[in-house]
Amino acid sequence: NRQYTFSGNQFIPSLGNEIYFPVSNTKVDFIAYYPYNQTYQLGLPVVLSLNDQSNISRLDVLYAKSTNAGAGYNKTGVTNVPLTFEHVLSKIIIRPIAGEGLSSTEASWKDMLVEINGLHTRCNFDLTTGLVSSPHLQTPFLPYTRTPGVAYEAITIPNEYTQAGSFSFKFQVGGNAYVFNSPANERFEPGKEYTYTITVNKTG
Repeated sequence: NRQYTFSGNQFIPSLGNEIYFPVSNTKVDFIAYYPYNQTYQLGLPVVLSLNDQSNISRLDVLYAKSTNAGAGYNKTGVTNVPLTFEHVLSKIIIRPIAGEGLSSTEASWKDMLVEINGLHTRCNFDLTTGLVSSPHLQTPFLPYTRTPGVAYEAITIPNEYTQAGSFSFKFQVGGNAYVFNSPANERFEPGKEYTYTITVNKTG
């Protein structure tokens, strides 16, 4: 489990983190992921927690596995190992629109507080397969504010929510709360982005 950083055209190891092929010329596979954590180990579940969305890029897990079509790599057979990264989790974008009785130019609109309820906020991540499992915990959390009053983003666990109202978005504007309840059969898939454009009405 070694730390490398991408310089723009190649991966460079941190000092003391160089990886070398086995002297025995045994063939091996390569697994890469982001963000790096020195405590991760193959065979042990990695717990991903998504409660804190203040640094959204650190939650956006990337994963790549290179096996040379199952043949593996050794020091005499290859000079470069190709790594194709994919997003492990899903992304939600919430775009509120000021409807009847509200105005996007008022300070209360731009200062709105958005809260997400009902989505799972913790799961296990398998470094061997790149898959997530056992989504659990459904604690309320605040999405990342991309642009106040315009766009809010959250990284979420791939999952299917079959029941209407399984999760909700709450908009607190000027001391009032407005709630959007999810429709039935909402499904979030790995590596996909889902945009909710929601008109918030003060009446009706």
